[in-house]
Amino acid sequence: MSEDQFTKLFTHMNRRFDELTSDINGQLAHVNHRIDDIYTVLDSMNNRLDAIEVEFAAMSVQDDRQTDWIKQLASVTSTQLVPEA
Repeated sequence: MSEDQFTKLFTHMNRRFDELTSDINGQLAHVNHRIDDIYTVLDSMNNRLDAIEVEFAAMSVQDDRQTDWIKQLASVTSTQLVPEA
């Protein structure tokens, strides 16, 4: 192989590697964008779950309070509470 042929081959290979590198970088940018989108959705879902947990805790406290009131009323009125069948 002559020096001129080697130079042409080397130039061609460098150009091809540059194209491949550019393609890979473009694909990586696309993948990174999709991963960011996934993290955004996951963060949104996590925030919604946090809000649901807070609401559930508030409902649980309210239910406990109402259950205590019902027990107090039943005791004061001498009413026996029987679970429904």
